Amino acid sequence: AARLDLHAMVGLGPLVLILLLIIQLIARPLNVMLSTAGSNLSWRERALLSWIAPRGIVAAAVSAIFAIRLHEAGHQGALLLVPLTFAVIIGTVVLQSATARPLARLLSVAEPAPSGFLIVGANGPARNLGKALQ
Repeated sequence: AARLDLHAMVGLGPLVLILLLIIQLIARPLNVMLSTAGSNLSWRERALLSWIAPRGIVAAAVSAIFAIRLHEAGHQGALLLVPLTFAVIIGTVVLQSATARPLARLLSVAEPAPSGFLIVGANGPARNLGKALQ
């Protein structure tokens, strides 16, 4: 993040949105489907995982290194790698955080609302409280 130039990220233009859509709607689902092949996950769980699975931390960590090395090797546009990477990460985080719960409900894989209590510890007062609540 220290190498991120906000002006360069804004300067990427609307093409970054197309890349974001390709990653979100094609590349990530394909990746999840291939990596969960043979698992016990239902298609609904795989669909939700395709939408919200973590991404970006490795890309963020290495994009600056790759950008520097590519720039040193004379590749034009290499310094755009960092702002492009962060634009995709920010875009997916914003999109996913706004849509994850409604999608989980739509796919019927949302966890039920929590009910009950969690009592940490097994000392006398905690056990008495548990008995009283029961």
